[in-house]
Order: sequence, then C-alpha cells, then structure tokens
Amino acid sequence: MMEAGESWASVGADELAFRFRSDTDCGHPESGTTSGLVAYLDGEPVGWCAVEPRSAYPRLLRSTRVPWDGRTENKNDDSVWAAAIPIPILPWADLDDSISFYEALGFNRTYRQQRPNPYAVVELGEAWR
Repeated sequence: MMEAGESWASVGADELAFRFRSDTDCGHPESGTTSGLVAYLDGEPVGWCAVEPRSAYPRLLRSTRVPWDGRTENKNDDSVWAAAIPIPILPWADLDDSISFYEALGFNRTYRQQRPNPYAVVELGEAWR
C-alpha cells in the first residue's frame, strides 16, 4: 500500500512490485487471503481489481470528499469493503475490449477516439453514485 506522501513514481517499480506480491500473497493459491478479484472475458483473464476493507485505503478516506457528502457512517468500519483500482491486463487486442472491461465494472464511456492514437474516457456510472 502507498503511505502518506508517497506516489507510484517516488516509490519505484521494484518496490511497488514487492509490495503488490506481499499484499496479495502472490504465487500461493492455497492462501486464505486475497486482495483482489480477477476479471474474465470468454474464459481469459482480462483484469484485476483490488478489494479490501475500506479502511485499507487511507486516501479514499481522507482525500475524496464526494463519496462522503451527506453520509454519516463510520469511514473506518472494517466490515465495509471497497473495490478499488481496476487494472486491465494489457495489451488489449483492441480498444473495445478495454471499454468493455470498464463498462462491466459499472463505468460509462463518454468519449472514444480511434485515430491517431486510440483511447477512451470513462466516468463512474449510476451504480457508483
């Protein structure tokens, strides 16, 4: 996990990989814990999404105002879990596969560009609001 004041760039790829493997107990399928879900499309893994108690995401608890507007619940309640950081497995065969991945998670595509560099913009769908 990222600590206060850290960024992906400041930590570096090797340290991030080490933390990821430690957090997920990667390579040990008999492990009783996990920190994510794998997304499949036609039987092939296409993405991963972190899933942990909401309190494991300190930036979610303090940095984002919008999810907490009008809510009085305890932000540190460990019985409430959050799905965060959806990561598609790249490279995709085409942009539509990537868009489908995010739409399956409840996002809406708001823009799609094919040329010169294909990309899409997605936003949180109604299910997230």
